[in-house]
Amino acid sequence: MREEVLKTESEEINAIYSFDALAEVFSKEEREEFLKNRVKKSIKTRAIYVKSGEKLEPPELTKYRIIPENIFSITADVVIYGDNVAIMALKNKLLGVIIENEDIAQSMRSIFNLAWEAAEKYN
Repeated sequence: MREEVLKTESEEINAIYSFDALAEVFSKEEREEFLKNRVKKSIKTRAIYVKSGEKLEPPELTKYRIIPENIFSITADVVIYGDNVAIMALKNKLLGVIIENEDIAQSMRSIFNLAWEAAEKYN
């Protein structure tokens, strides 16, 4: 699924995820390789995430907004790119789906933008 995201022609992807849950599934090397490939393709990212511990410094071409995990329980990875929405469960049984639909992607992008604005108050 992550490789499919990198095939996008879109200039920006939007993501909502749990950093800790993602780190349990993908090694640091795998996460760094994904980032390197994304930057090489000049794909910008806006991400909203939950994480225990300290806030991350955003890597190149990335804007982050962190939200408190004690208020927002997020254990899935949602990525909106082009006309696609990729959803991956990161806890218990790993499961993922990519929805290819312009209307669904646009609606999810609007929901992401609403969350992005609301997340500003936690930063």
